[in-house]
Amino acid sequence: VLASELTGDPHALDVGRTLARLVTHAIADAAGEPPPSDAERTRALWELAGVVPDPLSSTVLALALRAGDDHPLAGHLDAHAAAGEAVSLTLAQLRRWPITAMAAGDRVFVVENPTILAAAMRRGWRGPTLVCSSGHPTLAVVTLLRQLMAGGCVCFQHADFDPAGITITRWLASRAVTTPWHMAAHDYLTALAARSAGPTIAGPVPDTPWDRELAISMSDHRRAVYEEHLAETLLDQITRRAPP
Repeated sequence: VLASELTGDPHALDVGRTLARLVTHAIADAAGEPPPSDAERTRALWELAGVVPDPLSSTVLALALRAGDDHPLAGHLDAHAAAGEAVSLTLAQLRRWPITAMAAGDRVFVVENPTILAAAMRRGWRGPTLVCSSGHPTLAVVTLLRQLMAGGCVCFQHADFDPAGITITRWLASRAVTTPWHMAAHDYLTALAARSAGPTIAGPVPDTPWDRELAISMSDHRRAVYEEHLAETLLDQITRRAPP
């Protein structure tokens, strides 16, 4: 609305547009704040200037997510969990009704692809909470993970073995303190050996600080392995034993 009223172009202030970069940097400079470095920081700067970004299009998908009995969304979440159905929550809901933190010793598993949750649903999932980033994580994804981890639980995270998946893993580990899980070189090589061919990796593979050998192996073999091909293996690992 602001962009449309002031410029005649409703997309003039979209993320990535030149005017949006100029304005958010100006807000940061005027407020003595650091310049925006990601979507979360950009949203905070707009809110600082009294502009409210859309809080509904940022969503997160989860399975077996529950909240305390007195939580306003308890009935909604419990019904979905009991039925083995995934639930979608907006950033607005998470900000208005923060999800109850999980205790130390509890586990949450974060995956990149919704097909992993779909596979879990077909099993009649009764395992730990699963959260899906649906590609690059939205602010709603990061917000939910931070709320769940506030009590000391650990979030184990998996993604595609390709440059985008590595970038997602690095980003979530930095922003939400997730723990890369089954994202080591031996996991990649095992998955690669089980498939005769995979899509070629184009361009450089980002560094993998949690396991330096992973980036080396991916750069050597130049083959991607997508998470959906590992769905049953990952779900078996989650239900059979605690992760390393």
